[in-house]
Amino acid sequence: GYLGKNNTSRAKEKLLLALKQAPNWPITLDAMGYFLEVTGDPINAERYYINAIYFDPHSAMALNNYGTFLCRMKHYEKAE
Repeated sequence: GYLGKNNTSRAKEKLLLALKQAPNWPITLDAMGYFLEVTGDPINAERYYINAIYFDPHSAMALNNYGTFLCRMKHYEKAE
């Protein structure tokens, strides 16, 4: 919600708090990946997307979001 309102500082604050409370929760890791992607840090975004999958390798959401990220980065073969 904060990203949709262009309030990136508040979004980052909330995500860092969530990561502190649940560092291995795939939903939080995935959200941080998206935050980093849209704020211009694709290298670290990919790390968070991969960690989300690591902690829940059967998560359709995490797998889809990582694949979508890879497509946006034009890594089509890797996305498949």
